Order: sequence, then C-alpha cells, then structure tokens
Amino acid sequence: MAASLTLPPPVSTGASLKRLRKATSNYLGAADIALLERAYQRSEQAHTGQLRHSGEPYIQHPLAVTLLLAGWRMDVHVLMAGLLHDVVEDTNVDCAALGREFGDKVADLVDGVTKLERFKVEDREQDDADSLYKILLAMNKDVLVFLIKLADRLHNMRTIDNLPLPRRYRAATETLDIYAPLAHRLGMSEVGRELEDRSFKVVNPSFWSELEQRMRKLRGQRRRLLTQVERTLRERLTQEQIKAALHRREKHLYGIYRKMINKGLNFQEIHDIQGFRLIVNSVSACYLALGTAHNLFMPVPGRFKDYIALPKSNGYQSLHTILRGPHGMSFELQIRTREMDRLSESGIAAHWLYKMHRHPVHGSVKERARRLLPDLRELHGKTRDSLELVEQVKQDLSPSSELYVFTPKGDVFKLPPGATPVDLAYAIHTDVGNHCVGAEIERNPVPLRSRMQNGQTVRILTREQANPNPAWLNFVVTPRARLGIRHRLKSLRDWEARDLGHRLLTKELEVFQLRLDDKLCASLKQLLNKHQLQDQEALFVKLGYGDLPAPIVAREIASQDKPLKTPIGDTPPGPLPILGTEGMVVNFPRCCHPVPGDSIVGLLSRGRGLVIHREGCGNISGAARRGEWLLDVCWSTDIDCEFTASLRLLVTNQRGVLATIATAISKQEANIVDLKIKESGDTTTILLFNIQVRDLSQMERVQAHLKQLEHVTEVRRV
Repeated sequence: MAASLTLPPPVSTGASLKRLRKATSNYLGAADIALLERAYQRSEQAHTGQLRHSGEPYIQHPLAVTLLLAGWRMDVHVLMAGLLHDVVEDTNVDCAALGREFGDKVADLVDGVTKLERFKVEDREQDDADSLYKILLAMNKDVLVFLIKLADRLHNMRTIDNLPLPRRYRAATETLDIYAPLAHRLGMSEVGRELEDRSFKVVNPSFWSELEQRMRKLRGQRRRLLTQVERTLRERLTQEQIKAALHRREKHLYGIYRKMINKGLNFQEIHDIQGFRLIVNSVSACYLALGTAHNLFMPVPGRFKDYIALPKSNGYQSLHTILRGPHGMSFELQIRTREMDRLSESGIAAHWLYKMHRHPVHGSVKERARRLLPDLRELHGKTRDSLELVEQVKQDLSPSSELYVFTPKGDVFKLPPGATPVDLAYAIHTDVGNHCVGAEIERNPVPLRSRMQNGQTVRILTREQANPNPAWLNFVVTPRARLGIRHRLKSLRDWEARDLGHRLLTKELEVFQLRLDDKLCASLKQLLNKHQLQDQEALFVKLGYGDLPAPIVAREIASQDKPLKTPIGDTPPGPLPILGTEGMVVNFPRCCHPVPGDSIVGLLSRGRGLVIHREGCGNISGAARRGEWLLDVCWSTDIDCEFTASLRLLVTNQRGVLATIATAISKQEANIVDLKIKESGDTTTILLFNIQVRDLSQMERVQAHLKQLEHVTEVRRV
C-alpha cells in the first residue's frame, strides 16, 4: 500500500499543458498535442470555480486522469475524453456540444462515462445501480470507456481521504465489487491490486492495519533467508546458462486478506506471501528454470500451477510453484517470459500499446477486451432491472479459482468451482442450455446438479422440445446460466399467459355475443391506449397473469360496441376448459390437489395466473378481499396427463407394510412421488402419500384397494 498521498500545490495552465506535452510527446504528433491542449482549455473553462474536497481546483482531477491514460499510451481521442469526462456531469455543457467541438468519438466516450442525472435521491441504491448499469453497458460496447473510467476511479481512490466517510465507504465498496475485478479481468493486475488495497484500507481499516504490521515484522524476520535464497538461485541459473532476471515480490494486503477469508487460513498458513518472480526469454526457458528450481529446493506437493499451458481467462500466463527454503521457510516462485510479464501487469493496456503501431484501428484488441468482460449485452437482453444486472455482474466478477472442463470435441471451458453441467451448457451456447436434458462425465451418465471436477470431459445431451427446469436455479453457479434460465422461463410463462389470456377474453366476450375479430379493432385500440399497452398480445399476457380481470376487460370492449347485441350480464359465459397442460400460468395447489373428476373453481390471482382449486377448499374464501377473481372452469374432455393427489393412511406397525402399500398402489398403475411419516406411535403410524393419477376414478380405485389391505385401518383423501 502506498503512503498517504500529499497533494501538490495548484499549478498554472502553462504548467499543466507542459505536463501533458511531456507525457505524450514521445508517441503523439504535434497536431494531436494541439487538439489535446484545446480540450484541456475547454475543460478548465467549464470547471472554472469548481473545487475538489481537498480544496484544489477541480481541473486537477481530469488532468491526473489524462496523465494516467497517457501512461497507458491511449490515443488522442481517449486523452481528450479523459480531460472532458466530467464536463457533462458537473457543468452545463452537453454531449451534443462536445460532439460539435471535438467530434462524435470524443462525445460518445464522455457520454459512456457520464452517470445518469439523479432524480431519485431518496433511493440512492437504485440510483447508483442505474448509473452503474449505464456505464457498464457503455463499457461493454467500447472498452475505451472502461479504461477512462478506470483511470478516473484510480485517481479518486488515491485522493479518497478527502471525502466524507459515508461516500468513502460507498466508493471503496463499489471499487472492490466492480472496478478492481474488472481491472483483473482485463489483465491490468497492477491497477487492480492498487484499487483493492486502497479500498480495503477504507472498508476494513483495523484488519488492514493489523496486516500491515504483520508484513513489516515478516520482512524483518525473513530478510536474511530471502537474500540467501536469491543468491543461491542466481548462482544455479548462471551454472545452467539460463539467462533470467530475478525480482522479489510480495503479495498485496488485500490478496492476503482474501485468501485468509476464502480458505479459512491464518497468516502463518499462507505460503505465497513472499517470493520471487523469474523473467526469462522463452517458454522453453520457463520449464528449464522450473526444473532447476525444483532440483534446488523441495517443491510443496500439490502447489504447482501451469498457467502457461492453461492460461487464465484474462490471458494471464506464468508458472507458479511453492518451494521449501532454508529452515523450512516456504516461498512462491513465479516463472514467465518478458511478454507474459508485461501483459500480466498492464493487461489489455499493454496489448493496446503493442498493437497501436501496427493496427491503428485497434479492432482486434477491442474484440479481445470485449470477450474478457461479462456479456452485458446478453444480460441486458434478459433483464432491465439495473439492481439485478449489477448484482449478476458482481457475482460474475467475484474472484475465485478456475475450473477447466473439456467437451468431447476437445474445446476447453473455464468455469468457477462448483459449476454443474447446466453451467457448462449455457457457457457453450444459450440454446444448448435451454434444451439440455442430461449430461455424461467421462462417458458416465450423471445428474445435472453434479459438481464437475477439473480436467473432466463432459458431454451435454439436448432435446429440441426440452425447456429449463425452474429447480436448476437452486444449483447453477454462473450468472450466465441463472439469467438464461430465468429469461427462458419468463418467455415460456409469457407465451402461456398470452394463450390463457386469449381464451379467458374469448369466453367473457361470449356474454355479449362478440368475437375477437377485425370488427373489434377500434374498441381494442382504445382499451390498449387506456391501459398503456403496446398491442393486443400484451393485453392477453396481462389477462393471463391476472393483472387485468377478463370480465372487466370484456365489459370495457362491449361498452365501445354500440348497440350491444345482448344486455350486459344476461348470459354467463360457459366454463373455461382446463387441460392440465397449459404450463406455468395454470397452477394446481398443494392445499387441495384437484384431479379430473373433481368439481373445481378457478382463482385468477395477480401475477400468478389461474389457480385451480377443488370446490369447498378453504383457500377460496376471501378471494375478493385479496383482489382475486373467481372463474367458472371445468375439466376438458381431452386430458392426457397425470395429476398429484394426496392420501392419508393409518397403518399398524408391522414389518413390510410399506412394501405392501407400494405394491398395491403400483398395481393400480399409479406412481408414488412423495411419502412422509406424519406421526408414529407404539402400534400405529400415519403415512402421507402423494401419488400421480389420471383422474378421480383411478384415485378411488387406489383407495378401495388400499382399504382391503390387512394392516391398513384407514384411508382418506387429504
């Protein structure tokens, strides 16, 4: 962690422009520098009179952001956007004006990093999520937006001590949740580590202080031993003629804290706090150096990781090994090439610098960066709730080790620990996830909730007609899978609600001898405008979910049709036939378990759709008070599915009685889906069975057959 920042005294315009020229003259031409100076003057003019919390002129912040961007060798448009990034948010200048003055590219970048206007100050969490949602989507469209925002956040974190405590805590928490993980995701580890340590100091100052003291003590204790290890390593590498640069490295404080929390370790149990980084000239030299180190010091079993053969998702490559040094001291050795080292510290920014002299458009770099970010465009298509999207992004970015699994074709997928075949299916493609029906691991069938292990080959089985199971949400671990399942289920529910709504409205219009045809277009149009609905399909969805009552909607439509062919209410509509295959918007509750043959009533419940109860069920009472509508329903004559019924049995305690009951139920072609022992005494036991039957007559046959069994004293339907 760097020492507390001492702010420099305010500098003049001339001094600021001189700093800009010095930072950019080694890679920008004179014309670009002139544009940059014009952008600085425009920003300084717009921020005139504004001060930061430290008391310095506000222009010092965009200047510092731009100098950071210049250190990453960003082009002139990005640097201009860095100078102007707060102009729209904090002054009366708008993006259109910036576009006219500096071009659309600069204006678009500034717009991307600009927060939404704050209208809902009473709901700060939602307000912050909305602004972050906008920035995340802009970042996903163009990674340059993220680099500007990252430089902005880095400078704000360096000067965070000047903010009030609540704002400090909020900014530090957001940095740990979003910005630092995104920096690591793009391989900008040096920036990510600094953001983490500065945020950690704000969020948990006591733990930060304790770790800093322990680190100071550890450095003093191990200085002599580490010097001995370094000398021995250098001598052996020279003997083996391996050209290498050897540097000491130390795990940053937040990295230590995270490892202690995630793995339940104490400070003494972490072996990679201190170590060395070995930089060599080639990949083959990496493995030669590894063999040399393992011959020199004893490697700790199970603590070797080859990120060269299997790079991390952000492109990071290196060999990591834990070794035992003098007096049993453990230390980590990282071995990598110069190119790997450059990319490990600066990530996409270093890649950008490498490409800029060869490919001015940077298209391949942008695409590579976009692939490293969470697929926000896909998430955006599946949810418009900014709080949910931000939460999903946080989960996706949460640091964890990586799980490598293979498909039968040899493709490698990196997933978080605990991932299931369903997570893999959605990682392959959304359609594969939506139609997944099973999986094989190493050619053996496994349940979809199975946790995959590193290096396994997993085959996903699909079927065209299949759809996700809502129960999958209980075990998937990736945001992509979770949102994919929710989106598909909602689409199915919307389709089913649309069909049910159409049927409900058709039935209710029969009262007025009206049909849903072209003649009702004018009436429907007025109704849609009244309820602010886009089209007729949206109306059917609302009706199917119970958000609009079909009888009232039918009356509204009929009142527009002059004259009415039948007085309102004279002829009740016929009952709505229930098939049992309508999907998730027609529900059969556990309170009464209706089956075909029972007298039934429909309860149209807001947001749930149509709930089918048996007549006399206690949950029907009070429907109007709860804002629910009773509908006349009946069983269809074309039912071809099974329904759950519940039976209560009183049996004597005899060996084999359960097997006898199960056999009796099976003989009546019914299936047991659940069994509970409600009460058990010395001589009798109460058993609750849930069985699947086609209709009431089959269930009654099951009951009659069970009553004939010797040790069954009572059978009744619950």
